[in-house]
Amino acid sequence: MEERGFVIDRNSDGSVSISDAPGDTSGMLTHEAAEECQEEAGYPEVAPLDEGELRVLYESSLATLECLKEQGFSPHGPDSWERFLAEWKARVGGSDVTPWSPYEGIVEMDSALHACPEPQPWDTDGR
Repeated sequence: MEERGFVIDRNSDGSVSISDAPGDTSGMLTHEAAEECQEEAGYPEVAPLDEGELRVLYESSLATLECLKEQGFSPHGPDSWERFLAEWKARVGGSDVTPWSPYEGIVEMDSALHACPEPQPWDTDGR
């Protein structure tokens, strides 16, 4: 990713944080570049979340939304469960639609993420 111009921060726990490309307000360029790198590196294909796992992610996102409000942030949303599910299915099907996130409308992302950590799709089934 660094060869492609992305800023990579290496964290003390061994993980990395990749900053979105300049001007990539939707994060799509970064997402596409990360997918290409994963493919080149031979990472295995990850199965899409099933409806039960998506429900857990949605409920976790609602809890995060409440946390953000309690911390004084002004997030947008939430979308209905039906719309959230449809957007996730569309995204898996190749659409460029971005499913609802409890962080929509928040400008101070670093502070928001620190105060209320983002729910992760891989936390839906104990993976």
